[in-house]
Amino acid sequence: GPYARELLIPQLVELGRERGVDAVWVDGDCWAVSLDWSRWSLAAWTRATGRKILPTKPGEPFWQEFIDHCRDGFRRHLAAYVDAVHTACPGLEIASNWAYSTHMPEAPASAVDFISGDFSPAQSAHSARLQARFLMHQGKPWDLMAWGFGTHMDGGPRHDKSALQLCQEAALVISLGGGFQIYTVQQPDGAVATDRLPALAAVGRFCRERQALCHRAESVPDVAVLYSHEDWRRRCPTPFPGGWAGMQSCEGVLRLCLDARRHTEILMDHQLGGRLARTRVVVLPECHHLAEETRLLLLAWLRAGGRLLAVGPQALAALQLDLPLAPAGEEQADANGYLHAPDGAGGATYAAQRGRWQPWKAGRGARVLTALHQWNDPGSERWPGAVALRVGRGRVVAVACELGRSYLERGSSVTAALVAGWLRHLDPAPLVEVAGPGRVEVASMRQDGGLRIHLTSLEGPHDARNLMAWDHIPLCGPFTVRLRVPRTPAVTWEPEGRRLRTRRSGDQLVVEVPAFALHGALCLPATSARRAGRPPAARPCSG
Repeated sequence: GPYARELLIPQLVELGRERGVDAVWVDGDCWAVSLDWSRWSLAAWTRATGRKILPTKPGEPFWQEFIDHCRDGFRRHLAAYVDAVHTACPGLEIASNWAYSTHMPEAPASAVDFISGDFSPAQSAHSARLQARFLMHQGKPWDLMAWGFGTHMDGGPRHDKSALQLCQEAALVISLGGGFQIYTVQQPDGAVATDRLPALAAVGRFCRERQALCHRAESVPDVAVLYSHEDWRRRCPTPFPGGWAGMQSCEGVLRLCLDARRHTEILMDHQLGGRLARTRVVVLPECHHLAEETRLLLLAWLRAGGRLLAVGPQALAALQLDLPLAPAGEEQADANGYLHAPDGAGGATYAAQRGRWQPWKAGRGARVLTALHQWNDPGSERWPGAVALRVGRGRVVAVACELGRSYLERGSSVTAALVAGWLRHLDPAPLVEVAGPGRVEVASMRQDGGLRIHLTSLEGPHDARNLMAWDHIPLCGPFTVRLRVPRTPAVTWEPEGRRLRTRRSGDQLVVEVPAFALHGALCLPATSARRAGRPPAARPCSG
């Protein structure tokens, strides 16, 4: 329709030329796109396909093509207004809220100057963990916006977040190389409420102290969760949704890998070619579909020595691997299953999973790592729950049940420990190992050639959906950090500039990190970190 041509573009140009605005953050953009049956949409559909009728509901012919048609309409709209405004106002920077993110998981195809989004105003730390990893490899400057208050966006009250909360959310973003901003409710005249300035200033100081340490740092490849564009395209019921079934699976599996204290990225299809060879483990998070090009790329990498964790029977089917696993019964569409961990800490030995799972019979060459029981009872019927296999020179751990949605809805330390064990089986000598008490997120980054191992506290009631604000987070640690680096460099704890005690143990540098409040980073100089983080060489493997 004429909206962009007649209203949006002229008003943006006015802001740039006459009002002195140097950047715009366009809200309600991709995520607000609806399926479009307008006369303009029909005309574009007819020009592109020759068809004169638009489908109206799922199941009708060309329904998937119609959703793609609406997506293409937004892509053209975005490119048109960005290009027009840049032509009229060179230097005016434009971000389209949530473009090229979880909502729109694809390579940037328009000339937006930076990418950005605003994460959930409740359980915001979890939102920060997820969203930052979708933006960090898109090849554009990026930031994320925190809400300065907690709410459910249901018309209810807004609770001011403490500076401590906002600093923790900031650390989860800036440690991955991005920028951080805060939205605080404006007054009727547009001004910021002055009583919020001290808290905002405290967050500003926290970020500025870490800017040189963090900003635009690059991730060291380690574990990567694949977000399949084809899965998103074929399973999403609307053009650019933020939440859908596959998104829950991806976020749950991501949290499991992070809670196993592994540096974990999210990679989309278009990012694999540049990073796959350096990635230690790829995780397929319950995806139902893979693009053929992506599937073949993964198979070639795997056969050459790659390591892959396939979560859920659908992921293994999408990969189309001929493996010694045969169905031992019908696939369960939405049922309980119990993964058994006999050495579970604290006497907890079963992890309940809700979702799809497949009873398997493991054939020759398959090694069962974990059993899947019908009940949380050792005498109940059981099947292989996680199976180790060889594919060429590579390794696969195939998991018979979904994990992601269960972990989001009913988290279990047993599930996180099982995932940590499967990752250790695939990659027994990781770059970083962290031991000690407390919830901590690990991020391995490079800055100016040096290695930066960021530790960010996840202490606090982040899983309490109805708790909006708090002003106390207990100390995290102390930790023993083992680094597989070839030399014994001086290691500092930044931004404090404190020299840490180290010792050698075989191929590892062992560093003692004292308890800390929110965030810090182990910093190694460039000369000692140059070879750190490389995946093991491809070679035949056993077990």
